Amino acid sequence: MSLGYPVKAVTIGPFSFNCGGPFPSGVYSCPAVAGPLQGAYVRFVGTDKVAAVEIGTQRGGPVTAATVVAFEIPPARWSMP
Repeated sequence: MSLGYPVKAVTIGPFSFNCGGPFPSGVYSCPAVAGPLQGAYVRFVGTDKVAAVEIGTQRGGPVTAATVVAFEIPPARWSMP
């Protein structure tokens, strides 16, 4: 996956992008859901945009899919989880 910028940092975790969107500010409206999808936030060199990415994996196995949910400048009050 290439979004045109070199990757600066990746944070992977049990992020649920359907709880207030990929860049919620404040408290999440629902807890992260355990399941086959994890999320990642990717920061890039040369832009303030952050990519929110859903990652599909097989249990204990390799990544099977990665889907960019959003690639935008997060709201001012958002911080990396």
